[in-house]
Parts: sequence; structure tokens; C-alpha cells
Amino acid sequence: MVGVLYRGQNMNDLGVFNINGALFLLLINMTFQNCTTVVNTFCSQRELFLREHFNGMYRSDVYFLAKNLVEIPFFSMYSILYTSIIYWVIGLNPCLERFLLCLLVT
Repeated sequence: MVGVLYRGQNMNDLGVFNINGALFLLLINMTFQNCTTVVNTFCSQRELFLREHFNGMYRSDVYFLAKNLVEIPFFSMYSILYTSIIYWVIGLNPCLERFLLCLLVT
């Protein structure tokens, strides 16, 4: 849907503003997607975490780090897939270095 909204932008004044908006939307979407997933996961597993934490199985920081490390591949693949589709549909800079930089940022 985002790709359809911003498809084929021209390099004029209006196109530059639209590209800035598309990049902002791309970053915001990726940030909130990852934050929402993490918050929902921690809230849904709260009882399990508290039981195991009070039984002395692990500390809070270890649980948090392990949970985030396990979810890195999913978040990375989702970001790469989403950015790859949006980047080329919008018609951003076709240089490979710019595309890889955009992937790194998202």
C-alpha cells in the first residue's frame, strides 16, 4: 500500500517532499513494528517469566537479551523484505550502495 502511494516519484520540489515522507514512513513503520512485537511478546509471557524468575532460573537482563537475540533473524528478514519492496517501487536512488545503506538504517 505504501509503495502504491509513493510509486514513481519525480525529482522536482513535490517529488523530493514525497520521497522524504516515504523515507520517514518507512522508518516509523519498521520502528513501531519491532517495538509492538517486543512489547506484545513480553506482556503475553509475563506470568511465565515471573514464575521462572522467582524460581531463580535466570535474571531479568538475561531473559531480555536472550529474547531479543532469538528474534533478530525475524526482525532482520522482515526489514530486508519490506525495505527491498518499498525502495524499488518508490524509485529511490538505484545505486547499490544507497540501497544497502537504506537496508542498514532500517
